[in-house]
Formats: sequence, structure tokens, C-alpha cells
Amino acid sequence: MPGLTAALIGNLEARKEFGKVGTQSDIHLHEFKEGATQAITIIPATYPDALKSLSYAVLNCDSAALVVDKLTPQVGEQILAADAAGIKHGIVILQNYLQPDQLKPILKGTTLESWPMQTEPDWPAARAHLVAAPARGGADKPVAVPIDHHFNVKGVGAVILGVVKQGTLRRGDTLYAYPNKVISPIRSIQIHDVDVTEAIPGERVGLALRNTPPEMLDRGMVLAPADAPVTIHASGAAVTFKVKRTPFSRQPLKAGAVVQVGVGMQYVPMRLTSDAPAPGQEGSVSGTLEKGLVHLPGEHGILFHQDGAPQRVVGRLTLA
Repeated sequence: MPGLTAALIGNLEARKEFGKVGTQSDIHLHEFKEGATQAITIIPATYPDALKSLSYAVLNCDSAALVVDKLTPQVGEQILAADAAGIKHGIVILQNYLQPDQLKPILKGTTLESWPMQTEPDWPAARAHLVAAPARGGADKPVAVPIDHHFNVKGVGAVILGVVKQGTLRRGDTLYAYPNKVISPIRSIQIHDVDVTEAIPGERVGLALRNTPPEMLDRGMVLAPADAPVTIHASGAAVTFKVKRTPFSRQPLKAGAVVQVGVGMQYVPMRLTSDAPAPGQEGSVSGTLEKGLVHLPGEHGILFHQDGAPQRVVGRLTLA
């Protein structure tokens, strides 16, 4: 059964319409079946207090639902995050008698501008639209599985949860958890608590690892083969990325400021070593990472500034 991941942003009280709750931490993962597709909905449960949960949601989904019951600065921030993440497939759902003309000016110029809009909630239609999103990375590419949760199971050892981002994952594969390249042989694979021999892009898996110390794993690590074409930046590395800064990020970002880099399931502090481009401009942003970072070829991220409330999204990152 093919899998798909959606994100819920806006009014998080709508989570009850997007399946039964499963894993719960700072993000809640709801599960629902629509036709032949088994879907996961990521809920940034600790947003707006914890910005990183929003980063995890918008950077790890195939589609998204923006549910708006009132216009607030947080709605604007979530729209900018979804736009920076480049989410092209989604749906806008209006509540409390809000009208399209009230929201369209806020969506103008973002990827959300092209999303269909419901003036009254039709939850079955919304779910059906979400699962119609194009499939993620090809099954013939090198395997990549970002870790979203991990724990130790007595008698089993290290277990990780995540969604196959690309490639075909098979039981018995020997993978490594990057950026630290921790050896992670795949002992077994489960999908929705059922043992399987392989998993394809979009499917959420539970992986039991053989002889992998649980304390060496961390959220955001990416399981991939030894020869995977990943780019690794060590903790303390000097990096330069391209950023397209939103015009709504208006605080000066000078050398010495600390910003946050969202990539996949990673959320890494970075201290700027040069001034960032001005609001609405494109250019380079340079800094020193305070934690290791790994990304795939062509992967994009989001630059955040936690001290920039009420609008903390700086812009879209290109991680060449």
C-alpha cells in the first residue's frame, strides 16, 4: 500500500479530522487511510512555542492543509514556512465564516496561492486532495530514511521510526546514520506493526537495528548506504548557503547573530560570520554550525531566526 505524509498547519485543533493519533512528542503523527493510500499527518504540536516542530512538519511532507479560523501573526508565519519549504500541493480550509478575499492577499506570491480553497470544511474532500500529491523521491535512488524518533527496546535494541525519503529499503541492508556514519544494519522492517521485507518511498517504517548503540542515534540523522551521495558538515564547520529572504523578515541579521537551519528532521543553530542579505533579497549566508548537518543532493531547507518574533521565518535555503 503506497504511503504519503501530509502536514497540518494553521488551526491545529483540526487534527481530529486527520486520522487516529499514533506517535506523540513535540510532533504528533496521525494516521488515516484514503483509498489505496495509507497517510501520515504531521502536527507541529508544540508550535508556536517551539519553532522547530513547524520546521519538521513543513520540511517532511508531500502535501499540507492550512486550516484558518482567524487571522493571526502565527498564521502568516506558517504560510511563510510552507512557502519556504516549497510545498506545491495543498489545500486551504476556511472556518468561522472567513472569506477567500480576506486570505488571498496574504497568500499572494507564495506557493500556497495555487492551492484550492474550501470556504466551508469538507474534511473527506480535503483528505482525498492531500493524498493525490505526487510521489516523493524515486525508488531506484540510493536509500535515505531520516530519523524522526528512536528508542531502545529491551531484547531488541535500537529501533528508529521514519519515512523512506527515497530508494527501496530491504531487510538485511547495511546502512549508516549520517552525519556521524553510525553503522546501522537493518534487522527487521515494520510498516503499521506488520513485518515486511522491503519499503518504498513514502512509507513510514519502524526499523530494528542490529548492534547499533541507541545512544549514538539522534533525531535528524539520515540512514543511507556507505556510498550515499550525501553532503556532511561537521559540528563547528564553516558553511555558506544560498538564501532567498522573505520581505517579511525585517530584522537586521548581522555577523555574530545566531540563526537556525531547518533541513529534513534537523534543526541546527548557526552563528553568522557575515551579514545576511537584506529583506526580500537573495544572496549568500555564511556561518559556523553548532551541530553536525547532513543533506541530500538538491535538498532545500529553511533559515529561521528564533529571536525574530512575531515573524521568525527568514527564507528558503539552497544547500548546494
